[in-house]
Amino acid sequence: MIRKRFFIVLALALLAAPLTAWAFAKPVRLLLPELNGVICNESVCVDDIERMQEAKALYDSAHEHVSETLTPLANRPRMVFCAHADCYRSFGGGLERAITYPNIGSLIAPASWSPHFARHELIHALQAQKLGRVRMLRGPEWFREGMAYSVSEPPIDDMPPQFEAFRDQYEEWSAGIESTEIWSKASLL
Repeated sequence: MIRKRFFIVLALALLAAPLTAWAFAKPVRLLLPELNGVICNESVCVDDIERMQEAKALYDSAHEHVSETLTPLANRPRMVFCAHADCYRSFGGGLERAITYPNIGSLIAPASWSPHFARHELIHALQAQKLGRVRMLRGPEWFREGMAYSVSEPPIDDMPPQFEAFRDQYEEWSAGIESTEIWSKASLL
């Protein structure tokens, strides 16, 4: 009897775990974004189908830029472009303008449909691919954000002032490093 109860409780817990994750850990929704009300075409998802071509163009341009400037991405990470604030919040977005959840996907806020935001988030995805998500997140912020702001080339009036020093520090650090060695050097930080 106790054994039967144990298996029933275990089965219920296993069934409840995905539902609980879906309800409370909103970034998990990037794993199956269509279930959260967006439309996907390969790695690009939108909440407004009328803007799919725009989102795909931003993504493709960003992917090409990051691959040519740094190194090719191992895959095409998922990116959800939200045209509405409700969409952004439903995936766990907050006050930031875009966010990447390493090895899960990226989220672009309604006001951030610009080339440099897509590039910035794909750079974070590349960092997670090359360094691993733990090293990427625990590594120096000047490297993580400095690389993203340097390589994404945001307009100067759209770059938060607190990140200018990170960009400068990254550019100084990377100046003498061959592009083929950047990731091995970064793994030592």
